Amino acid sequence: MKNTITNHKKIIAGLTAVTIAMTSAFAFAKLEKGTSVGKTESEIRFALEKQNYKVKEIELEDGVYEVEVTFENQGMELEIDPKSGLILEVELEDEDDDDDDENHDDDEKNDS
Repeated sequence: MKNTITNHKKIIAGLTAVTIAMTSAFAFAKLEKGTSVGKTESEIRFALEKQNYKVKEIELEDGVYEVEVTFENQGMELEIDPKSGLILEVELEDEDDDDDDENHDDDEKNDS
């Protein structure tokens, strides 16, 4: 009888560990077009920070929220519809973009 109780405790502990691991994996939901994150700045910030995204900036521009976030050193910009709270666009930031612009500007100066 004692062995049976010990085995049941081990099974329950194992199932609990699996459940926690699965819940943690889902806590880091991928941000993609159509995902609902909120209709106000505070709702958006809360939803993103809850998923461990670092919110750098939120601004309402041309009728949509433009939100800059980072996650694990990857920057991205989101466009969010304030009426529906849905993500309209997700754009990953490329660190080389700024360097390319600067190099391009230098090439134009050299051509002058």
